[in-house]
Amino acid sequence: MTKIIICDDNEHLANQLADQVNITLQNIKDDNQKYEQLDTEIEVFTDSLRLIGYTEVVDVSRAIFFLDIELNQNQNGVDIAEKIRKNNPDAQIIFVTAYDKYAPLTYRKRIGAIDYINKVDSENVLPRLNETIINALKNLEIAKKNEGKYFIYQIRRRTQRLPQSEVIYVMNSGIQHKVVMVHKHGEAEFRGNVSKIEAENPFLVKVSQSCLINPENIKEINTLKRTIIVSNEETINYTRTYSKVVRSLKKKLEK
Repeated sequence: MTKIIICDDNEHLANQLADQVNITLQNIKDDNQKYEQLDTEIEVFTDSLRLIGYTEVVDVSRAIFFLDIELNQNQNGVDIAEKIRKNNPDAQIIFVTAYDKYAPLTYRKRIGAIDYINKVDSENVLPRLNETIINALKNLEIAKKNEGKYFIYQIRRRTQRLPQSEVIYVMNSGIQHKVVMVHKHGEAEFRGNVSKIEAENPFLVKVSQSCLINPENIKEINTLKRTIIVSNEETINYTRTYSKVVRSLKKKLEK
């Protein structure tokens, strides 16, 4: 089932959009044999805090969100989108606005929203919904096909997923039985050990007893200094034992 989640602090507009989405979904199923069996559920929120709480207890990793940018609350739609994206990289986000001037926010903040819809442009709302929902469904299909290409880890009891391409390196933490995973948007510390992570994630390469690196995010290798510069400009030292492995990585990097 595909969840479609709408958040607008104006209850009338939120329910109106839900009706329009429902009409669009029926049209998509009627006009596209591929989506005849499409199973969806629409949830409407007028309170952003309730929405965030909902996303923390319900699986929304494959959901489509329609978020009003101009929420008259303590956080706007862009803030909410950032929180959703943090734990649900495949979620499809569409911004809803009454003013086209707000649309550039979606790009400046790099939320990764797939579209925005002007909710007061009544003449074009349904065609725009049809286009953007089909695009969202296609994106979710691609994400499902690539499901295995994620680095999966747990923080407390919550399972986290990160695209493999975003992982830079994993290293033993200063705390026993914990590791630090550094990625393109920050880092995460969780229980684990390097050997087990290496066995479960063959895309990572061990360059020391305590460190695994994603070759995709290597910028430069200096075999004289035995150092590796990664995409976030950090320098990782590798040990002599792994010189052969690193030389192989360097050859691939220079191709």
